[in-house]
Amino acid sequence: LEKLVRALGAVDGLRWFRIHYSYPNRITDGLLRAMAETSNCAKYLDMPLQHADPGLLRRMARGGGAAGFMKLIAKIRRTVPGVSIRSNFIVGFPGETPEAFEALRAFVQEARFEHVGVFTYSREEGTPAFSLGDPVPERTKASRRRNLLELQQGISREKNRSLVGRTLDVLV
Repeated sequence: LEKLVRALGAVDGLRWFRIHYSYPNRITDGLLRAMAETSNCAKYLDMPLQHADPGLLRRMARGGGAAGFMKLIAKIRRTVPGVSIRSNFIVGFPGETPEAFEALRAFVQEARFEHVGVFTYSREEGTPAFSLGDPVPERTKASRRRNLLELQQGISREKNRSLVGRTLDVLV
């Protein structure tokens, strides 16, 4: 991916491009340097973390947790100045306790993402998680989703206010 970023950076007439979906375990120092050094590479990462609680992430067949993610986010921001980071999270996954949800809230508060998507878990036949059932009530899932989105809305508002008075190129 690092080589592709650098190659796209050399394409005449290509105003900008962005890396769409970056799994945290695939983000290398070389990729971050390429993003920082390639002027037409948007300083934007969409990194699907899904949750912050290590136990719940293991149940999702993913690795990591809040502490490791925070180190990665700090490295990204240090290496790619001005980067915007987006992530998405699933609430209500089987086994998500109130404590696990609070760990997710604390992580989102500390990470201060520019953008966040929040989805409620839905059981789908044929997926590995199907056998886990769907023990978290829909009402709880909806409440947790709303709660996390409200938290992020405040963070986004604060970040957006810091842009007042600046002129930015945007793509809609």
